[in-house]
Formats: sequence, structure tokens, C-alpha cells
Amino acid sequence: MTQLEINQAFARSPQAKGRVVRLVTELRHATASTIAEAQAVLDRYLPRFNAGFWVEAAQSKPVYRTLDPALDLGAILAFQQPRTVALSLPPA
Repeated sequence: MTQLEINQAFARSPQAKGRVVRLVTELRHATASTIAEAQAVLDRYLPRFNAGFWVEAAQSKPVYRTLDPALDLGAILAFQQPRTVALSLPPA
């Protein structure tokens, strides 16, 4: 995220977490046990959910930036692990 200059905004409020929990509850009440059943529940649930929480965007135009062509997305969007290399001397 840092390399792409993207700031993350986490929904840490109890209200936001409650909305996710509500979806899990909806799936359990519908006894959805397959992906197709869960999708059907979601198709019915989303219109009701969106009607209750939909808010007009502050800006009507997209605010996306163009991607810098010099960025190598294959290298950025990969597992990256910091490593420390120690100097190894030959035996005396």
C-alpha cells in the first residue's frame, strides 16, 4: 500500500462491525450452506442494506489517480519479506 501511495481506512467503529455481523446472521438464518445459496441470500439482502445506509458521494467524479508506468505491479503485489544477510567468513 505504501509503495502505491494508498492510504487504508479501516472500519473500526462498532456500527461498521455490526453491519458485517448482520450479514453473517442473515446467512445463518437462511441456512445457506453453499456458495449458490449464500449468493441468493446476498442478492436479497443487499438492496435492503443499501437502502438503509446509502449516502450520496461528496464528489461525483472519480478521484482515481493514473498508475505510474514505472511501477512494477508484479513486484509490488507479491509476498515481500524483509531479510537480513550476515557476513560469512571462510574457515581459517
